Amino acid sequence: MNYIIIIGVIIALLAIYTIVSTAMSLKKAPERLSNAKKLYANGDSNAALKELGEAFALPFNSKITPEYKVHLLGVLDLLQEILNSMNISSDKLLSKLYKRLNEATKTIELQENLYKPVQEFFENTESDEKLVEFLKKAVISGDISVVASESDENVLTTSERTTEFVNRAGKLMLKGQPLQAAEVYNEALTHTWDKHDEAFLLDQLGSCYLMNKDLESAEANYKKSIAIDAYFQNVWNYCDFLAYYKRTDEAKTHLPQLEKLILNKSDQKEYDRLFKKFPDLK
Repeated sequence: MNYIIIIGVIIALLAIYTIVSTAMSLKKAPERLSNAKKLYANGDSNAALKELGEAFALPFNSKITPEYKVHLLGVLDLLQEILNSMNISSDKLLSKLYKRLNEATKTIELQENLYKPVQEFFENTESDEKLVEFLKKAVISGDISVVASESDENVLTTSERTTEFVNRAGKLMLKGQPLQAAEVYNEALTHTWDKHDEAFLLDQLGSCYLMNKDLESAEANYKKSIAIDAYFQNVWNYCDFLAYYKRTDEAKTHLPQLEKLILNKSDQKEYDRLFKKFPDLK
């Protein structure tokens, strides 16, 4: 009889601990999201993902209020932005959860199949090794895919020859090794490419140097990329670079060129987002 009482007390204490721990996580979640944004802006994607995992806190009963929905959508937006910067397609991982949250107009209870894949992803951001291994398995299973560029008819596409280098560099970026990723793109650029492929590789190289906080090399490669073949993404990246480092007047000189390169709704959304990020550009 005593054993039953002891077991009952232990279960009760564990339940109380879980409830209190969940409440604390929910309270700190907005601060965690803010920290993740700062880390990502400073070029530390791995640390940003870990912090973002802490921001992805769900109530004990999985009931999401309209107010908390806004926070979760912010988490998913940043996660998608980070993965996009690593050339990782996250549609299968996020789309169903994102859609359910967006459609909700009142308090809802999230089904486990919607949030569990995202939880599992964040559980594997505890270390670079775990994340790389998880991503390898996810690519094989088809849950995520590594892509070189968008592929609809209104987007300039890169050739399949770039995929090998994008995959290799992307894995290094995920491990927090932007300089090693830059070496992959430098290797790629020793080959002969058409204009768009070469411009794409130089743009990627510039982003690697930016992640390594080598601003001079980053800018030099962004400029080379645009000089060879100006397209929406490389001009956007350069404008974003200039605006972030408060070279607003220089960024403004490139905005008319960027506007002319808009090919689809996605480009228009990114163009508008630039002004939301940097109101001084208006």
